[in-house]
Amino acid sequence: MKTFNNILLARDFSPSSSPALRHAVTIARENDATLRVLYANVLHADPFGETYVGERSDEQIRMKLREETEHALRFEKLDTDGVEITYHVERDVAPGPAILTFAEESATDLIVIGTHGRRGLRRMLLGSVAEEVVRLATSPVLTVPAHTETQLPFKSILVPVDFSEHSRETLRAARDLARRHDAKLTLLHVVEDHLPPSFYTGSVFSAQREETKLVEKARKELAQLASDVGGGEGLEHDFRAESGHAADRIAEFVEANDVDLVMMATHGRTGLTRFALGSVAEKVLRTVRCPMLTRK
Repeated sequence: MKTFNNILLARDFSPSSSPALRHAVTIARENDATLRVLYANVLHADPFGETYVGERSDEQIRMKLREETEHALRFEKLDTDGVEITYHVERDVAPGPAILTFAEESATDLIVIGTHGRRGLRRMLLGSVAEEVVRLATSPVLTVPAHTETQLPFKSILVPVDFSEHSRETLRAARDLARRHDAKLTLLHVVEDHLPPSFYTGSVFSAQREETKLVEKARKELAQLASDVGGGEGLEHDFRAESGHAADRIAEFVEANDVDLVMMATHGRTGLTRFALGSVAEKVLRTVRCPMLTRK
């Protein structure tokens, strides 16, 4: 994988951001990279979670961010030798735009951000900062769930592929990372099972036979894809082709196989198209309990 020189960790003052801190520090140490810790200062919200007593200055927030982060580093017993860590505050109307603006202006190679795992109405109303960053960031984004038990180095990496050039590029990056971590690499393709009613297909059985043929074809394509990117050279690997809904199948595979990292390409849809079709990457992000690395 391409070496990361500048890593951005978007952090707040909640305990749920500690797993993201662990991963960001470890990756920075592995890559001899600078780690920039960022707090997104949102209008009309007190960053310290206290009763609002007036506007906090950026310097107050930055010092608090440094104090809290250094405390977490000591508590987690994280090795920061050789890692340059700087602290920053970016003001904006919402966290997402603040993170994206800072990432662009600071030539960030990797964004690391924790997810709080909200579900249901609260997530729908408030939205997800991580989802927004994943959708709009031009650099790779590593999302780390608040309650993940995954530790580095990664030992099992899953790459869902749709045979597009996007997924091929992601597979190449995953291959390099798997070699660096001595990890098992699994390719997964899901044949969407949007089968029309038997009235149109002649029978349910003929539709099922056609689906079986597509799954078998996908297995052959996966083997060829791995060969094209050199995935089988001295690397433990596996291929899986299944039918169903992509996001559901990916999440089920992660849960059943103790996957440490999911790597996916995202097409970065916005507006009505994204709202109507949804994004497989965003749906997976909401459900998996392991870190996920998305790349444009």
